[in-house]
Amino acid sequence: MNKKVVYIVILIECILAVFLISFFGQAIFSAVNKVPVQYVHFTYADGTVIEDNVALQFELSDSKRDYQVYWEVGPDNATNTAVRFTCDKDESMVIVDETTGVVTFFEDIDVIITISSTDGSNVSDSIHLIPQNKDGGNVEI
Repeated sequence: MNKKVVYIVILIECILAVFLISFFGQAIFSAVNKVPVQYVHFTYADGTVIEDNVALQFELSDSKRDYQVYWEVGPDNATNTAVRFTCDKDESMVIVDETTGVVTFFEDIDVIITISSTDGSNVSDSIHLIPQNKDGGNVEI
């Protein structure tokens, strides 16, 4: 066989090997380095974590029907930090905006809002929201 043909075949095999390793090696690298969500917490507006079993009371009136919830997902390097909100009441009574965390009340009821990770790690947290009227008492349910 001619030396030029052998060199060309070896060169083509090397280029093909580098291409395959870089392509498939990167896919394996990214699959191995996925960082799961380890915690999801509801927080106050200042970022302080709200402890478990704490019920938040807030004012709800005819003119103010929304309540903003805040949350934190971690660790900071988690691959997928998307969350899903659920509520223990029907959507005709209360809804939660998936992106902003605004809870809109259509009825004056207390609710439990749950936030869950969507990356498959099954991490979640819940918060109990209790509306009050302007006098400081609970809103009639």
